[in-house]
Amino acid sequence: MEDALLDDGDTSSMLERAWDDMYNDEDPEIKQFAVDLAVYAFITSGDQSSGGSFFKFVPNTIRKGLTINRGGKKLNYSDFIYNTRK
Repeated sequence: MEDALLDDGDTSSMLERAWDDMYNDEDPEIKQFAVDLAVYAFITSGDQSSGGSFFKFVPNTIRKGLTINRGGKKLNYSDFIYNTRK
């Protein structure tokens, strides 16, 4: 039942807008929280839509600037998608 609620189009749009609102907030701590949450979602799901994944709700405004430091190497979302789709 919970997954059905999260897959509802209106709910998905609402979550994306709320996340985008956090990202565009004037308070730098709230903006950083939105980014940190996106990084967490990306690391835990790898952009896979599964039962507990919530990366699908990360707005594109955050995705396109998302950079993760992994082992001293920077990995951005676009590179990740490009390399996994080859």
